[in-house]
Amino acid sequence: MSDLLFACASNSADHAEAVLSALGSRGESSARFWSNSHRFPIPQGHGITLRGPESSDEHLSAVRDLLARRPEGETTVITDCWSALDLRDLGFSVLFRDPWLHRPPGPPPAVPRPEGLLIERVTTPEHLAEFEAASCDGFGSPDISVIGPHGFYAAALVEDPRMTYYAGRVNGRVVAGAMAHVSDGLAGVNTLFTLAGFRGRGYGEALAWAATLTRPGLPAVTTASEMSYRIFRRMGYGDFGRRTVWIR
Repeated sequence: MSDLLFACASNSADHAEAVLSALGSRGESSARFWSNSHRFPIPQGHGITLRGPESSDEHLSAVRDLLARRPEGETTVITDCWSALDLRDLGFSVLFRDPWLHRPPGPPPAVPRPEGLLIERVTTPEHLAEFEAASCDGFGSPDISVIGPHGFYAAALVEDPRMTYYAGRVNGRVVAGAMAHVSDGLAGVNTLFTLAGFRGRGYGEALAWAATLTRPGLPAVTTASEMSYRIFRRMGYGDFGRRTVWIR
C-alpha cells in the first residue's frame, strides 16, 4: 500500500494546487513537500507531505521555511499524509486525524437510486457556484469567507479535465454533492455532503458512487469523516492509512 499512499499524497497536492492556482495563487512543490505560503481566506491547507517517515527531517525543514514565508499572524495548516510528524514544537496542534480509504476498480453492487434524486454533472460556472453554496451549507459553514468572482471554486475548474463535480437535486434544489479529482492513476473523492434536512435517505451514498465511478477503471481513494466513514465502508472501501492535519 506504500505506492498507493504516495499516489494519494500527490493527488491531494495536485487537487490543492488546481483549486488555488485557478484563483491566481500558485504554490511550490518538491519531491517531498507541496506548499503555498500565500494568504487565501478559504478552507485550504498550506503544506502537504509527499513522502513517508524517512523524509521527516526534510518535512520539518520545509514547514519551518513555509512559516518563515507566511504573513505574520496568519493561520497555517499542514497535512501530514503519513501521520509521521510531531509539529507541537513549532506551535501546531492537531486539528483532526482521519483515515485513508481505498476501493479497487470494479462495478458497484446493485444500489437503488433514491426516489426523487437527480444526479447531474456540473458543467457551468453558475452551477458550480450553486454546488459551492450547497456544500458550504452541508458542511455547516454558510458564511465562509471566499475569494475570486466565483468563490472557492473558480469558474475555470469546470473546464479542468482532472475535476468532476456532481450535484444531487431534489425538486430542483441541490441537496447533496461530491467531486472527484483524477491524477496519479486514481480518483480522489472529495467534498461529499448532504444538507442537514435531507440526510438518511441514501443521497450521500448515491453521490459518493457517482464520484467513485468517475473513471471506473481506476482505484478510488478518499479520507472519511466520522459521518461518511460508514458510507464508504458499505461501498467496499477499506482502510489503509491515516493522515493528520495540523493547525497553527
